[in-house]
Amino acid sequence: TDNNDLRIKGNNSNLGIRFDGNDGGSAITALRLDMANAGLAIFNAGVAIGGTGAANTLDDYEEGDYDAAITCNSGTITLNGSNNRLSYTKIGRLVRIQGTLIISAISSPTGSTTLNLPFAIGNFTDTAGAATQPALGYFNGSAITNGSYTLFQEITEGTSYIRMYVKSTAAGSSNIGDDHVAANSELYISATYMT
Repeated sequence: TDNNDLRIKGNNSNLGIRFDGNDGGSAITALRLDMANAGLAIFNAGVAIGGTGAANTLDDYEEGDYDAAITCNSGTITLNGSNNRLSYTKIGRLVRIQGTLIISAISSPTGSTTLNLPFAIGNFTDTAGAATQPALGYFNGSAITNGSYTLFQEITEGTSYIRMYVKSTAAGSSNIGDDHVAANSELYISATYMT
């Protein structure tokens, strides 16, 4: 004991601490404390919070960045090589992406304009996972007066992309590839979805 606390200590440098067990006849390490990484706790099957069911278990966390790509029905939208990555954080089924994309060139892009995602969007009952989220973009294509407009990000279940369109008038909206973007257009991406 140490000041009324139970203390478990490994004296050797970087010596980890493991909690091993037997799961139906198979040896497992349920929990490992990685002392070479400041005591990072590594749970084998996740952490149950507020109950023991699947809905209470946090068993997935990841963060990083990925190469973004914009695709149109025809033609191309090319991103600047220094501004073509988005960051993401995934906690359980919830994914958040964000970042700034700058367009370096276009070649006759038309039709549905989509942005790839690091994880596929899940399928839910009664389209419970579908949504449209606003962001912002600076547009300078031939079909729009140069300036900042609302960039809509449409989330469709069971896909690996979000559709992007701009509301350029009070009455209508258009795919951003339909003459709304040119070189130096900027897309300020911020979207959250469920896998």
